Amino acid sequence: MTFLFFAPAANILALSYTGVALGAEFAIARVTLSLAFGIGIGMIMAILFRSGEMTRASKLPPMGNDEGISSRNVIFLLALIALLVAGTLKIDLLTTHLGTFGFASSAALPAQQLLDQLLPVDGCH
Repeated sequence: MTFLFFAPAANILALSYTGVALGAEFAIARVTLSLAFGIGIGMIMAILFRSGEMTRASKLPPMGNDEGISSRNVIFLLALIALLVAGTLKIDLLTTHLGTFGFASSAALPAQQLLDQLLPVDGCH
């Protein structure tokens, strides 16, 4: 439950958009408060549902995985972090326009003119 509360509020894109739109103070407050509230909610739920979890856990077979953290898990975690960070950076390799593709059709021009009338293009972009 803690993860379900914390994850949407603290994903990298949400934090970067919050930082751009409202400032770094709000982004830091967002991640800090969502973490605090997530932990608090998880602790409250653990207290409320302790007896049910204890009976369920007593029926489970013991887990025998004493290997610790494997190198595959560390590589996966580092790759995931690299992808998340690279997705939010404005690197020329990631933002460069590589080419265009278009369909030649006689119906395309009237359809485009209709779309331009319905949804005018913002001149700022």
